[in-house]
Amino acid sequence: MKNLQTISGQKNKISDKANSSSTNNVINIDNDKISPPLLDEANENMPCPEDALNTVVQQFPLETVLEKYFSTDTNSAVSLSNVLAKFVSNYMSSNQKIRTNVLDILSEDHSKDFLDHAIQENLSTVVCDRLNLNSVIEYICAKSKINTTCRNNLITQIPFIFKHSKLESERIDFIKDLMRQNNLTDTEIVNLLSSIMQMRAVCDNKSVGVSESAVDSSSNL
Repeated sequence: MKNLQTISGQKNKISDKANSSSTNNVINIDNDKISPPLLDEANENMPCPEDALNTVVQQFPLETVLEKYFSTDTNSAVSLSNVLAKFVSNYMSSNQKIRTNVLDILSEDHSKDFLDHAIQENLSTVVCDRLNLNSVIEYICAKSKINTTCRNNLITQIPFIFKHSKLESERIDFIKDLMRQNNLTDTEIVNLLSSIMQMRAVCDNKSVGVSESAVDSSSNL
Protein backbone atom coordinates (compact mmCIF):
# COMPACT_ATOMS: atom_id res chain seq x y z
CA MET A 1 0.00 0.00 0.00
CA LYS A 2 2.78 2.42 0.79
CA ASN A 3 4.43 1.48 -2.49
CA LEU A 4 1.30 2.42 -4.43
CA GLN A 5 1.13 5.78 -2.65
CA THR A 6 4.81 6.38 -3.36
CA ILE A 7 4.37 5.59 -7.07
CA SER A 8 1.29 7.83 -7.25
CA GLY A 9 3.17 10.69 -5.60
CA GLN A 10 6.06 10.32 -8.04
CA LYS A 11 3.60 10.45 -11.00
CA ASN A 12 2.10 13.66 -9.65
CA LYS A 13 5.55 15.21 -9.28
CA ILE A 14 6.44 14.26 -12.86
CA SER A 15 3.13 15.74 -14.16
CA ASP A 16 3.74 18.97 -12.24
CA LYS A 17 7.25 19.26 -13.71
CA ALA A 18 5.90 18.71 -17.25
CA ASN A 19 3.26 21.41 -16.83
CA SER A 20 5.83 23.72 -15.37
CA SER A 21 8.20 23.04 -18.27
CA SER A 22 5.53 23.67 -20.92
CA THR A 23 4.52 26.88 -19.18
CA ASN A 24 8.12 28.08 -19.19
CA ASN A 25 8.43 27.30 -22.91
CA VAL A 26 5.49 29.63 -23.82
CA ILE A 27 6.76 32.87 -25.38
CA ASN A 28 5.39 35.91 -23.66
CA ILE A 29 4.30 38.43 -26.34
CA ASP A 30 4.09 42.05 -25.35
CA ASN A 31 1.84 43.79 -27.85
CA ASP A 32 3.14 47.18 -26.83
CA LYS A 33 6.64 46.24 -28.00
CA ILE A 34 5.56 45.20 -31.59
CA SER A 35 6.88 47.83 -34.03
CA PRO A 36 4.48 48.96 -36.83
CA PRO A 37 5.75 49.12 -40.45
CA LEU A 38 8.08 51.98 -41.04
CA LEU A 39 5.81 53.94 -43.40
CA ASP A 40 7.99 57.00 -43.41
CA GLU A 41 11.01 55.01 -44.53
CA ALA A 42 8.90 53.32 -47.25
CA ASN A 43 7.70 56.67 -48.55
CA GLU A 44 11.23 57.95 -48.64
CA ASN A 45 12.24 55.03 -50.85
CA MET A 46 9.37 55.62 -53.31
CA PRO A 47 10.21 57.88 -56.30
CA CYS A 48 8.46 61.24 -56.56
CA PRO A 49 5.82 61.67 -59.30
CA GLU A 50 8.15 63.81 -61.41
CA ASP A 51 10.88 61.15 -61.34
CA ALA A 52 8.32 58.44 -62.13
CA LEU A 53 7.06 60.46 -65.10
CA ASN A 54 10.59 60.97 -66.40
CA THR A 55 11.20 57.23 -66.10
CA VAL A 56 8.07 56.47 -68.16
CA VAL A 57 9.06 58.99 -70.83
CA GLN A 58 12.57 57.60 -71.08
CA GLN A 59 11.68 53.91 -71.08
CA PHE A 60 8.37 53.77 -73.02
CA PRO A 61 7.51 55.11 -76.49
CA LEU A 62 4.61 57.53 -76.79
CA GLU A 63 2.49 54.98 -78.67
CA THR A 64 2.69 52.58 -75.73
CA VAL A 65 1.66 55.25 -73.23
CA LEU A 66 -1.27 56.38 -75.40
CA GLU A 67 -2.44 52.81 -75.94
CA LYS A 68 -2.36 52.29 -72.19
CA TYR A 69 -4.44 55.40 -71.62
CA PHE A 70 -7.02 54.52 -74.27
CA SER A 71 -7.29 50.90 -73.13
CA THR A 72 -7.94 51.81 -69.48
CA ASP A 73 -11.58 51.21 -68.59
CA THR A 74 -11.69 54.10 -66.16
CA ASN A 75 -10.88 56.62 -68.88
CA SER A 76 -13.17 57.80 -71.64
CA ALA A 77 -11.73 57.47 -75.15
CA VAL A 78 -13.75 60.48 -76.33
CA SER A 79 -12.49 62.65 -73.49
CA LEU A 80 -8.92 61.54 -74.08
CA SER A 81 -9.19 62.23 -77.81
CA ASN A 82 -10.43 65.76 -77.08
CA VAL A 83 -7.47 66.42 -74.80
CA LEU A 84 -5.07 65.02 -77.37
CA ALA A 85 -6.64 66.98 -80.24
CA LYS A 86 -6.46 70.28 -78.33
CA PHE A 87 -2.86 69.56 -77.35
CA VAL A 88 -1.85 68.91 -80.96
CA SER A 89 -3.89 71.89 -82.18
CA ASN A 90 -1.99 74.24 -79.87
CA TYR A 91 1.32 73.04 -81.29
CA MET A 92 -0.04 73.35 -84.84
CA SER A 93 -0.76 77.02 -84.23
CA SER A 94 2.86 77.79 -83.41
CA ASN A 95 4.73 75.31 -85.60
CA GLN A 96 4.29 75.22 -89.37
CA LYS A 97 5.93 71.81 -89.79
CA ILE A 98 3.70 70.19 -87.18
CA ARG A 99 0.62 71.77 -88.78
CA THR A 100 1.59 70.49 -92.22
CA ASN A 101 2.31 66.96 -90.97
CA VAL A 102 -0.96 66.67 -89.04
CA LEU A 103 -3.06 68.01 -91.93
CA ASP A 104 -1.31 65.68 -94.37
CA ILE A 105 -2.06 62.65 -92.20
CA LEU A 106 -5.71 63.60 -91.64
CA SER A 107 -6.37 64.45 -95.29
CA GLU A 108 -4.71 61.22 -96.42
CA ASP A 109 -6.29 58.83 -93.92
CA HIS A 110 -9.71 60.52 -93.79
CA SER A 111 -9.84 62.45 -97.07
CA LYS A 112 -13.63 62.54 -97.58
CA ASP A 113 -14.50 63.21 -93.92
CA PHE A 114 -11.73 65.80 -93.73
CA LEU A 115 -13.08 67.61 -96.81
CA ASP A 116 -16.71 67.43 -95.67
CA HIS A 117 -15.85 68.90 -92.27
CA ALA A 118 -13.72 71.65 -93.83
CA ILE A 119 -16.60 72.66 -96.12
CA GLN A 120 -19.03 72.76 -93.20
CA GLU A 121 -16.71 75.00 -91.18
CA ASN A 122 -16.14 77.54 -94.00
CA LEU A 123 -18.25 79.82 -96.17
CA SER A 124 -18.98 78.74 -99.73
CA THR A 125 -17.00 81.68 -101.09
CA VAL A 126 -13.95 80.63 -99.08
CA VAL A 127 -14.20 77.09 -100.42
CA CYS A 128 -14.76 78.17 -104.04
CA ASP A 129 -11.87 80.65 -103.95
CA ARG A 130 -9.55 77.73 -103.27
CA LEU A 131 -10.77 75.70 -106.24
CA ASN A 132 -9.50 75.88 -109.81
CA LEU A 133 -11.92 78.16 -111.70
CA ASN A 134 -11.75 76.28 -115.00
CA SER A 135 -12.37 72.98 -113.21
CA VAL A 136 -15.42 74.44 -111.47
CA ILE A 137 -16.85 75.76 -114.76
CA GLU A 138 -16.26 72.45 -116.50
CA TYR A 139 -17.97 70.62 -113.65
CA ILE A 140 -21.00 72.94 -113.73
CA CYS A 141 -21.37 72.62 -117.49
CA ALA A 142 -21.04 68.83 -117.34
CA LYS A 143 -23.55 68.72 -114.47
CA SER A 144 -26.04 70.89 -116.41
CA LYS A 145 -26.17 68.31 -119.22
CA ILE A 146 -27.70 65.71 -116.92
CA ASN A 147 -29.31 67.83 -114.20
CA THR A 148 -32.30 70.00 -115.13
CA THR A 149 -32.08 72.19 -112.03
CA CYS A 150 -28.41 72.89 -112.61
CA ARG A 151 -29.07 73.69 -116.27
CA ASN A 152 -31.93 76.09 -115.49
CA ASN A 153 -29.85 77.89 -112.87
CA LEU A 154 -26.98 78.24 -115.32
CA ILE A 155 -29.21 79.62 -118.09
CA THR A 156 -30.79 82.07 -115.64
CA GLN A 157 -27.39 83.46 -114.71
CA ILE A 158 -26.16 84.00 -118.28
CA PRO A 159 -28.12 87.25 -118.95
CA PHE A 160 -26.80 88.76 -115.70
CA ILE A 161 -23.27 87.80 -116.70
CA PHE A 162 -23.49 89.61 -120.05
CA LYS A 163 -25.32 92.54 -118.49
CA HIS A 164 -22.07 93.47 -116.77
CA SER A 165 -20.00 92.94 -119.89
CA LYS A 166 -18.45 96.17 -121.18
CA LEU A 167 -17.73 94.72 -124.62
CA GLU A 168 -20.64 94.77 -127.09
CA SER A 169 -18.75 92.40 -129.38
CA GLU A 170 -18.65 89.86 -126.55
CA ARG A 171 -22.43 89.83 -126.26
CA ILE A 172 -22.96 89.65 -130.04
CA ASP A 173 -20.46 86.82 -130.41
CA PHE A 174 -22.25 84.88 -127.70
CA ILE A 175 -25.61 85.26 -129.47
CA LYS A 176 -24.07 84.14 -132.75
CA ASP A 177 -22.53 81.06 -131.15
CA LEU A 178 -25.80 80.28 -129.40
CA MET A 179 -27.76 80.43 -132.66
CA ARG A 180 -25.13 78.44 -134.53
CA GLN A 181 -25.05 75.62 -131.99
CA ASN A 182 -28.84 75.30 -131.84
CA ASN A 183 -29.31 75.04 -135.65
CA LEU A 184 -32.41 77.22 -135.69
CA THR A 185 -34.77 77.03 -138.64
CA ASP A 186 -35.81 80.11 -140.59
CA THR A 187 -39.16 80.16 -138.84
CA GLU A 188 -37.51 79.93 -135.42
CA ILE A 189 -35.14 82.75 -136.35
CA VAL A 190 -38.02 84.97 -137.47
CA ASN A 191 -39.93 84.25 -134.25
CA LEU A 192 -36.80 84.97 -132.23
CA LEU A 193 -36.28 88.32 -134.00
CA SER A 194 -39.92 89.18 -133.36
CA SER A 195 -39.52 88.40 -129.65
CA ILE A 196 -36.36 90.51 -129.53
CA MET A 197 -38.12 93.51 -131.13
CA GLN A 198 -41.02 93.19 -128.71
CA MET A 199 -38.70 93.12 -125.73
CA ARG A 200 -36.85 96.13 -127.14
CA ALA A 201 -40.11 98.05 -127.46
CA VAL A 202 -41.02 97.23 -123.87
CA CYS A 203 -37.61 98.38 -122.68
CA ASP A 204 -37.92 101.63 -124.68
CA ASN A 205 -41.32 102.35 -123.14
CA LYS A 206 -39.93 101.77 -119.67
CA SER A 207 -37.02 104.10 -120.31
CA VAL A 208 -39.40 106.79 -121.64
CA GLY A 209 -41.59 106.41 -118.59
CA VAL A 210 -38.60 106.78 -116.30
CA SER A 211 -37.47 109.90 -118.19
CA GLU A 212 -40.92 111.52 -117.93
CA SER A 213 -41.05 110.77 -114.23
CA ALA A 214 -37.68 112.37 -113.79
CA VAL A 215 -38.84 115.50 -115.66
CA ASP A 216 -41.99 115.76 -113.53
CA SER A 217 -39.96 115.42 -110.36
CA SER A 218 -37.56 118.14 -111.41
CA SER A 219 -40.41 120.51 -112.32
CA ASN A 220 -41.92 120.12 -108.88
CA LEU A 221 -38.75 121.31 -107.23
